[in-house]
Amino acid sequence: MTPADAADQGALGARFIALVLLAAGVQLWLNHHLGLGSQTPWIALGLGTLSGAVGLAARLLDEGERRGLAENLRKVLRVLLHGGLLTWLWGLASVGALFLSSVLVIPEAGARGKAALRSVEGVLVGERDLEDGVARFVVLTSPFGRPYRLSVPGFLDETVAVYPLAGLKLTPERDLRRSPSVLFRPSHEGVQALRSKGTFTVVVKRPGGDQPLILPQQGHVGSFLLGRPHAIPAASVGLWRLELEGSGASPALVAQMVLTWSRTRVVAPAAPLAPEMTLVAEVRTPVGVVVSRGQVTLGSEPLTDVALIAE
Repeated sequence: MTPADAADQGALGARFIALVLLAAGVQLWLNHHLGLGSQTPWIALGLGTLSGAVGLAARLLDEGERRGLAENLRKVLRVLLHGGLLTWLWGLASVGALFLSSVLVIPEAGARGKAALRSVEGVLVGERDLEDGVARFVVLTSPFGRPYRLSVPGFLDETVAVYPLAGLKLTPERDLRRSPSVLFRPSHEGVQALRSKGTFTVVVKRPGGDQPLILPQQGHVGSFLLGRPHAIPAASVGLWRLELEGSGASPALVAQMVLTWSRTRVVAPAAPLAPEMTLVAEVRTPVGVVVSRGQVTLGSEPLTDVALIAE
């Protein structure tokens, strides 16, 4: 083998290794960010196996046959492993890896609703159903990362930074803050209005004016749980009794109201509840007269119990 042939063979070998590494990297990137393929880089493994098979065949051939095989392989590899083409492929793969990434949300079993991803300017990037088991978003990023705002039902909106290569993978129960919930208990007058086809409404107070947080509720005589479902603590029922007895209610009315408040309807708000929100709840008669009202400013407690007062 002449020195020129040795140098040519060495160059082809280096390009072949570069192609194997590129194929492995692309497949792993596709699997990590798009969920395509499997964990094993089969393309690179196949190329490596082919290389080993060719080497083994060369050892089993005589000198003349080896020269013929080597020359034929060099002709094919010169086409497939052209230096300029390989450089372009590496360049395209590098740019894609640096400016494309993903956000993967893994919810708990039985999670419902849609996860939404927005830019920090509020532009919707996409929505994904949590019922699918995972919510995957492919996003633009940069070598220095890019911020996005993530919304998951039952949790507070969170600003997250997405970086290239690794991307972002999170579990809401572990990585996000739970949204608070509120239990609204209508007064006796409110219960009577609901029984007579009255309505229950909740608005959030904003500087530009009150904003409805739920659709008007009808057909339910009881309490309303706004936000994430919660079991009512046994201690709360005891406090309800003390509250009613302290207001002079008869034993029969105490029992009636406690049973009524124990019947809870869970209502999903139009926007996630968050600390510092001020909510106003009202029960109106069918003709629109407010008979029961309550106002609360949310804190960080998981569940806030609010008794509406007769108007």
